[in-house]
Amino acid sequence: MIDIEFKNRSGIKADEDRMPQLAQDILGKLGIIRGELGLTLVTAAEMERLNRRHMGAQGPTDVLSFPIDTGSNDSAGGDEPVMLGDIVICPELARKQAEDLGNTESEELCLLVLHGVLHIAGYDHETDKGQMDTLQKRLFDELCRE
Repeated sequence: MIDIEFKNRSGIKADEDRMPQLAQDILGKLGIIRGELGLTLVTAAEMERLNRRHMGAQGPTDVLSFPIDTGSNDSAGGDEPVMLGDIVICPELARKQAEDLGNTESEELCLLVLHGVLHIAGYDHETDKGQMDTLQKRLFDELCRE
């Protein structure tokens, strides 16, 4: 079972049922069937601080992932929960990006959850020769397109 702790500190209304369910659906499609995941929405100012502290980058970003442990996450595993990690999303930037990319705001938030979960699952678009991007496009069309 996947336990998702969802927090919205962004001040922007979000579908507090859909986002955790979406993360759970994505994890399931990746074969991750148990664990704990944090999913938090934050303001642009908070995201800027996190981005500077953890990535050494200036300005806010749309999504940050902090993987902890993907472990051996199969059904034969023990009863100990696997701490998957945390995903932090900035809905304010998602709103701006949606306009630029021609997505709805809901599609863009879905894309950011998807991107974050893929990083939590160990994918890295900077080093993997396109596997993450290909999987992200397929899952976006399947789960996010309205």
